[in-house]
Amino acid sequence: MALVEQAELAIKSVGKTKRAPLLTADDALRANVATALLEIFARFDDDNDGALNRLELERFAVATNGEKFEEAAIDELKKSFNCNADGNLTRTGFLEMYQLQTLSDPNETWKDLIKHGYSIDVKLVNRATGSANINYARQDISKPATA
Repeated sequence: MALVEQAELAIKSVGKTKRAPLLTADDALRANVATALLEIFARFDDDNDGALNRLELERFAVATNGEKFEEAAIDELKKSFNCNADGNLTRTGFLEMYQLQTLSDPNETWKDLIKHGYSIDVKLVNRATGSANINYARQDISKPATA
């Protein structure tokens, strides 16, 4: 089975299989989940400044969801989560974003982890899946999304 087919099958099974918990009893991200998310963050932080600038954030969105964030969503990210002085989403903000998402819709977080090559026990099993997404995401995304 091709890597893409394996990833699609895993994404379809989200919610149907027993998975490792994502949050602690007090609703914080578990250490292994935070580590996985920071590894994903690092894949897109090309300039290694600890924050995702607009282009890096757009590539992350395309790789994760197949399309760029809408302008309103980017504005909301900047208002809601930790950003640096330039308005770029920091590692802390990235984790805050995922903690909130996980609290409201853990299946969505699972889909993201699986899409980026993680297994149901939050272990990186297929870096190629994430790399394939990154290669796709590095295509020209400077043009506005069409509706």
